[in-house]
Amino acid sequence: MELAFYNVGCERAGRKRDLIILPRRAFRRLMRPMLFRLRDILSGLVQRHDRSDQNILTIHAEFLALRTEVLNLRGHLPAFQQQIDVLRSEVGTLRAEVVTLTHWHHAVSDQARTAIAMAWDEAAVVRRLAIIEEHVESLLPANVRAAAQDEAIPAIMFPGLVKAKSQIG
Repeated sequence: MELAFYNVGCERAGRKRDLIILPRRAFRRLMRPMLFRLRDILSGLVQRHDRSDQNILTIHAEFLALRTEVLNLRGHLPAFQQQIDVLRSEVGTLRAEVVTLTHWHHAVSDQARTAIAMAWDEAAVVRRLAIIEEHVESLLPANVRAAAQDEAIPAIMFPGLVKAKSQIG
């Protein structure tokens, strides 16, 4: 590849001139590899500069797009703030409902414990009543006990029980 500056000053123009041309050509032959290397370095720098310019344009376009997006988001900021306020009020309402449900749960669990305790009390009363019935039966005379077993009437007579039994049966 020939460069334009390489042949400058090498045209034949006379004898004096020929004496200068020979050292000039020798000097160019010495400098040629360095000049080619310089050309490669400079063309690489030019390409790098062009890529940098392209990157700057790309980054600038991305910056403009991001700026418009930020401006759009700023426009939506009041709506977002309203939504946040609505959600905060709903959270407050839900917290109040949770507190109410917690109180209701405690009341129901207290009532359930009371009902369970009453069931145990009822079982204890039934056991005691059975013991008392056996004790009363043991205190009754033998003829009343035998009659009660034959007729299947209770050993302890309640008022109106015989009359009700005769009306039914």
